[in-house]
Amino acid sequence: MENQGNMQSGKKAAVIYFLAAFFIACIGIAGANYLKGELGLSAEELVKKVELTVEIAVLLGIAIAVRHLLKKRNRKIAGIIVFLFVAGFFSWQNSGIWQESQLKPQRLETPESEFDRYDIKDGHFTVAEANANIVKEINVDYLDNVTVHFSKPVAQKVIVRVLYETKTQHGFDNKTRKMRVKVHKGETVGCVSMKVKDVTRIKIGIGRKIGTQFDYGYTEINGNYAARMHQKKVSMVKYFVFFMLIPAGYFILAAGKKWQEKTDKNICLRILSFPFGFITILSLFATFLVVNLVEWVKMTCGNVSFSIILLQLTSPIKGTDSGIINSIIKTAVVPPVLLAVAAVLCYLFIVRGMYALEDLPVKKIPRWSKICIEVVMVVFFLHTVQVQGTEIGMWDYIQSVRESSDFYEKEYVNPAKVKMTFPKEKKNLIYIFMESMESSYADKEDGGTMDDNYIPNLTKLARENV
Repeated sequence: MENQGNMQSGKKAAVIYFLAAFFIACIGIAGANYLKGELGLSAEELVKKVELTVEIAVLLGIAIAVRHLLKKRNRKIAGIIVFLFVAGFFSWQNSGIWQESQLKPQRLETPESEFDRYDIKDGHFTVAEANANIVKEINVDYLDNVTVHFSKPVAQKVIVRVLYETKTQHGFDNKTRKMRVKVHKGETVGCVSMKVKDVTRIKIGIGRKIGTQFDYGYTEINGNYAARMHQKKVSMVKYFVFFMLIPAGYFILAAGKKWQEKTDKNICLRILSFPFGFITILSLFATFLVVNLVEWVKMTCGNVSFSIILLQLTSPIKGTDSGIINSIIKTAVVPPVLLAVAAVLCYLFIVRGMYALEDLPVKKIPRWSKICIEVVMVVFFLHTVQVQGTEIGMWDYIQSVRESSDFYEKEYVNPAKVKMTFPKEKKNLIYIFMESMESSYADKEDGGTMDDNYIPNLTKLARENV
């Protein structure tokens, strides 16, 4: 009777510990999202993160029930089948496959009259003025991407920009609602990815510099349907594997109870697992920090090049607006701290819960599992750096600065040593270079912010020259 009472009290304690871990995870996620609210992150993103936390908790609960509550073999098999079914359903839901049926490609009809500030001749387009664009009403419930097709491979790099309006967000002057993609020489498609609901209008700009030339084909929304479906299926498999790792890790830890004491005495494992707390927490915090910093840069500064980011990072901060520094601390530094603390507390409560269920002989996980977690966290951090570095163009920048060129050695001519002769009909090239000049003082029609154009002569120069 005493053993049975201890088992019941242990199960109650385990339930309390697991519930505490669940609520701490939800509080950490909600708190981090609240702090990042000024970046325009939606409540929908918060709901998705909390839903994923709930799903993990449900699957862990089923795994625990299979091990401790279902005693008979046929019931355990039934429990495993239920787990597989629930994991499959959660994977299908998180992958978003069910949404793809609503995102069929739709070709936009764009006659020549809708193109603004382009010179068009025989299907050949030239950017004639600043901010050349197409504005189109679409009124769609969900927009996944805008795909621009060129009738011929582009002869030079072309920037495709897309701004959008929704039922609640009006105007095209918000940089957080501006997406773009680079179409490189020889390519025929530019796909600007975005996941937005209730889009009413889009503004498409093809070519950023005056004089850019291309052969436009057509534009479609929610294009590359087959590729998106393939990506969703791959995402579903990834989610399913992730969900399967939850019971696998739990069962492996619980099954290793008998030989945990023996392995923990191994001197090599002791040495390798010694920095567990430091490496794991540091990697976890660094991972969250990298993601949040990149998110802050993209939402605050827009699609700027990595060289500009590097310039700002290496510039003195003296005189910088305190609002910028406060924004970085609030939205990019404090949330990772909050998430890392929540993750550590969740880990401690889950370990206590497993100890209460007698899945662990002591209130700590085996040393071999600590080593595994260390490796996983470091790999996850490096993967995050690789992905986020690609997002902001860091790797392209590193590759470009490492490239060497002998252009100046080959092409430079010293006028002091070489006699310059001119043709009979001279051609003058006037090159005007202006630093820190921008178009804010132009009128809105010419890409500025004023009702009246205060720099008409400069605007005229921009229109008539490259």
